[in-house]
Amino acid sequence: MAVERKRKNGSWGYRFFQAGTCYKKYGFPTRAEAKGAEILFRADLKNNPPPLPEALGNVAADYLKDSADPRRGRSVWRLKGLRLNIKKHILPHFGEAKLVNEITDDDIEEFILKLKAKSLRPKTVWHVMTDLRSTLYHAVNEGFLRVNPAKDFSKKWGNIIGSTKSLKPPMDIAVIDRAAAAIKHPQDRVWFDVCRFTGMRRGECNRLKWKDINFDLAMIHIPGTKTEDSDAWLPLAPVALNALKELRTKLDSKPRR
Repeated sequence: MAVERKRKNGSWGYRFFQAGTCYKKYGFPTRAEAKGAEILFRADLKNNPPPLPEALGNVAADYLKDSADPRRGRSVWRLKGLRLNIKKHILPHFGEAKLVNEITDDDIEEFILKLKAKSLRPKTVWHVMTDLRSTLYHAVNEGFLRVNPAKDFSKKWGNIIGSTKSLKPPMDIAVIDRAAAAIKHPQDRVWFDVCRFTGMRRGECNRLKWKDINFDLAMIHIPGTKTEDSDAWLPLAPVALNALKELRTKLDSKPRR
C-alpha cells in the first residue's frame, strides 16, 4: 500500500494508481489512520468502480470540454443548447455508465420514441439527435467507437421524428386592417399601405421617391436591393395609388416657406 508522509513533519496519506487514474488523499495524523483510510477507499472503489473512459458520461464531458475550446468557434448559444440536450435528454435516458460501443439501433429508436412521448416538437427531437450524433462522433475520434449508430438517424427514423418544417399560420387580413386604422399620421399611413399592397421590403419602401410612382400608368418602381432582377416596375394597387395621390395633393397644397 502506498502510504506516505507528505513532507517532513507533515500529514500522512495514501497515493496509488488504478486503471490509469491516480487516487490520493492526505491530512491524516498517523500512518495507521492513513493506511486504514486507504483500505476503506479501495474497498469502496471495488464495489463502486468509476465509469470507464468509454462510458457515455465521460465521452459527453470530454466532448463538451472540447466544444468549449475557442478555436472551435462555437457560439455561446450553441454550447448552451448542447449542454442542455446532453444533461436533460441524452444522459438521463442512456445513463452515464452506458458504454458507447453498447448503444444499438434499437436503443436509439427507443430514445426517439421516448422523446416523442414527451410531446416534443419534431424540430426539437431533431436537435437532440444531432447532439447525440456529434457526441458519438467524438467517441469515434477518440477510438472508443468504430461506427456511429446515430450517423443516419434522419434517414432511418425520419418517419418517426416527423416533419421539421414549421407551418406558418395564414395571414389574418382583419388584424392588418386594425393595425392600419391605428395609424394616425397620414404620411405613415400611406407608407404602411404601400408596403402591404405591394409587398415591398421596409428598406425598399424607405427609399421610394415620387419619381418612382407613375400615376398615369398606375405603376411603381421597385428599387433593386439584392439582385438586378429585383429592380422592376410593377402594377400598383388602386388603394395604394389613391392613397399616394391624396398624400401628394395634401403636400402640394401646403404653403411653402
